[in-house]
Amino acid sequence: MANEANYKLDIRNGVLLSCNVIDTKNGKVVTVPDGVTAIGERAFWHCIEIHGIVLPDSVRRIGAEAFGLCCGLRWIKLPPVVDEDFAPSSVFYGCDRLEEVVYPEGLKGAGSFGGYDGYPFNLKRMVLPRSLTSFCYRAEVGLSSFAVIVYKGTRKKWEGIVSKYSKHTCPVICTELDGTEEKTPLERFIIEDGVLEGFKKKYSRRDRKDGEDSTVWIPDGVKTVADFGPTNLGIYRIILSEGVSCVKKNAFRRLDNLEELFLPSTLTEIEEDPTWLCPRLRQVTYNGTKEMWRKLDEVTSPFSHSVKIICTDGEYERTAK
Repeated sequence: MANEANYKLDIRNGVLLSCNVIDTKNGKVVTVPDGVTAIGERAFWHCIEIHGIVLPDSVRRIGAEAFGLCCGLRWIKLPPVVDEDFAPSSVFYGCDRLEEVVYPEGLKGAGSFGGYDGYPFNLKRMVLPRSLTSFCYRAEVGLSSFAVIVYKGTRKKWEGIVSKYSKHTCPVICTELDGTEEKTPLERFIIEDGVLEGFKKKYSRRDRKDGEDSTVWIPDGVKTVADFGPTNLGIYRIILSEGVSCVKKNAFRRLDNLEELFLPSTLTEIEEDPTWLCPRLRQVTYNGTKEMWRKLDEVTSPFSHSVKIICTDGEYERTAK
């Protein structure tokens, strides 16, 4: 038996059999100790007080309905996966407040873990690893109307995976570029003398088809991004072509679902708060070195500390000012 101040975990022979929350006010995050190799069936059944769960890398199996009816669960840290039998589809049964599931690297098939019969109905973001080889369309049943799928591979590989299955409907962000991405048509942009002054919205969210406008590629010839345009709920990733040298203040304002921004190495000026009211922005990928970004960051610190800055030589680490 493993005891913590706010909860008790019943662990026997490396298997976590049950969790009992003692302090309902403070027992909102449960950390399973290292050495546990399996989470038993219904181990966290109806632990409605829990908001977050951290599983150690030693876990190799998760039983059916392990987190069933954890109505307050909003996030979970999963361990690396060693094979596709890691967990059945029903592990998140009844977790109606769970908003994000990040599938760990090593998983081969979506549907074999967190599949349609066990998905929470409020899920807004599903992150799939590069190791994925199959994706059942039923894996996205139950996703909320504002959901997005993030695949950590290329668009070409994603299309090869889903071509075997029924057509899915969620917008998909592929985080790796392979040069095959379709460029956004030039006529969609309002450009005057190399200055981008607007983007023409083509679809309402309801009418948008899969993939359309989920990624916007700002065309060659643009030197300054002054104003991207009005709120657009359908845009999840924006790519600035090499040649852009300046991004103005609030240039990408109120893009509710923007998650990633690609910036070119030619950038010499970026004004403060270019992504004002973009609450879901998680990462900026910069096509230059950390030293190059440091020179830009020292002037305006354009992004909050919650946004990762990924440079060609690694993640940029901010220093306190």
